[in-house]
Amino acid sequence: MKSLRYSFFFLLGLFVFENSFGQTFIQRVNFDDSLSGFTRDTLQLVDYWHICTPNKSSFSSAFNGQKAIMVDSALPYAANIHTDFILEFELHGFDPTLTFEHRIISTEGKDGGYIDYSADGGLTWHLLIDTLENFGFLHELGSIGMYGVDDTLFNGVNGFSGNNGNWESVRLQFYCSAVKPNRWGTFHLRFNFISDSIQDELEGWMIDDIRVDGWGVCSSTQEIDLVDFKLYPNPASNLVHLSWEEGVGADEVIIYDSFGKKIQDYSISNSHVQIQTSFLDSGIYIICLMKDRQYLGRQLFIVE
Repeated sequence: MKSLRYSFFFLLGLFVFENSFGQTFIQRVNFDDSLSGFTRDTLQLVDYWHICTPNKSSFSSAFNGQKAIMVDSALPYAANIHTDFILEFELHGFDPTLTFEHRIISTEGKDGGYIDYSADGGLTWHLLIDTLENFGFLHELGSIGMYGVDDTLFNGVNGFSGNNGNWESVRLQFYCSAVKPNRWGTFHLRFNFISDSIQDELEGWMIDDIRVDGWGVCSSTQEIDLVDFKLYPNPASNLVHLSWEEGVGADEVIIYDSFGKKIQDYSISNSHVQIQTSFLDSGIYIICLMKDRQYLGRQLFIVE
């Protein structure tokens, strides 16, 4: 198997920005700039992943700038390959988000790309897929453009295949609590492209504009332990109650919608509060408990 490795250390900011949860740009990789920590696996005889100016019939331009990373810069992808590159980084912050742009033209349901992850330094790898079993670390409301359980490749692995027609965005959002350094340490994502034994005259997979963003509010090196608070009733219609142990010191409650937009915030001083929800439209919301503008905990709730 090929391996092309980028060592990025995406350290989400140590400060609170203009808005309590104002998103901050962290790092962007568009393959035009020099990549610090860039290493290539020199043990492989053939390098299928190319950082280049696209020069194929359909893959004729990068998403941003001049260069992208793609499977073979000029020829159709080869048969019987399994090639990968790895992103190595640390995620901090409130629900940090990884996004990238991609194009794929491959034999649908046969050849294609998929992503797996490692939380133990590359000793074991697990498929990254938008399913409930991944929601221990992957935000169930923040995955956009990912393949699902019905999208399979020739070897039975779930992945991207077919022709997505143009540049398409993929967004993966991670729980802050799931990626705190004392739980996960360095986190790896591995981008794989595989093909079966039939040679197809197709262009493969092209990726560009990889970026990591974060909220910055639970990103300090002294992260506060999460607080287990009660929220009821859930679903709610007019009112929700929140309660937690004395001494926590929570001083703010913030409500976000399912797209991460802040809806309302409240200053609090007690360990039991009531929040009016009658002004909210029906749907799923996130309620966050804060202390000194630091994230303590959060829960999902439904407004009927």
